[in-house]
Amino acid sequence: MIRSWHGGHAANGCRLDMPPVLWTAASRLREEARQAAPMVRLSARAGPGGGGGGGRLLKRIALVGAAIASIAWVAVASLRSLSAVLFTRNPTFTLRRLDLTSDGRLAPDLLQRFAGIGIGTNLFELQLRRIRSDLMAVPAVREVRVRRRMPDTLEIRIQERLPIARIVMPGTDLPLVVDADGWIIVADAAAAAAQPLLTGFSPPGVRPGIQIVSPEARDALRLLDLCARSTALRGIAIREVRRRDFETFSLVFENGDEVWLPRQGMDRRLNELPDLLRTLRDRRGAGPLRIDMTGEINHTVTGLPPR
Repeated sequence: MIRSWHGGHAANGCRLDMPPVLWTAASRLREEARQAAPMVRLSARAGPGGGGGGGRLLKRIALVGAAIASIAWVAVASLRSLSAVLFTRNPTFTLRRLDLTSDGRLAPDLLQRFAGIGIGTNLFELQLRRIRSDLMAVPAVREVRVRRRMPDTLEIRIQERLPIARIVMPGTDLPLVVDADGWIIVADAAAAAAQPLLTGFSPPGVRPGIQIVSPEARDALRLLDLCARSTALRGIAIREVRRRDFETFSLVFENGDEVWLPRQGMDRRLNELPDLLRTLRDRRGAGPLRIDMTGEINHTVTGLPPR
């Protein structure tokens, strides 16, 4: 059953009956539409002096724009409030456990102080980039990975720099070690003494926390890194790397043997060195050997006993 009210006509000629309130509203809408249509047409044809209708249209557009901006601001404020209720002010996400591990000697409580993390902080209020940046500022730290583990844990994984050499800082006996990337680190005396000594590579301004950028020193560090990675040379203890001149290094082993190596072509000479040492093993005497591998083809060995 369709119930009808009196007061209007449908488009197909049938009479529609509406209550007075709806009829009044419909009449107002028709009147506004009738006034708006000429206004738009006039504004499209209006010249320099006929901008009255266009001004009203611009006002309406400005009002609509202001309304949209207000709605957007309210929406953003509502989202922020909702985010605070769901995350930053939610006790479920209170930091209760700090899972912090390092692969080196740095103590977790010391690293926690460097990171400035306190138990009881909301997990979503922690700035992970800031935490990583603070930990990366520690000279002994090489890499940091930080992530939230819901609902109440912060996970931090730290990779420390591995020293491959020690250096002497002029005017002090502070034990300093260097990693393969040239970063200078403070170490205890025992750890520093276990590393090969770099001689002749101490640039001015050496101190903990800076990176050695001297090309010669970086090549010396690369030499030690190649020796550490070589399975054939890994069992040979290296005492020192000396700078002989701008183009030549001297690699000194714990048994006193000395190998001269050029900076250019160093990799190829190191690949040849294990076979050469095996060849000399049965021919050597009681004294140390000096092996000159700076030549392109022939290598000179001194210190061998006469046959």
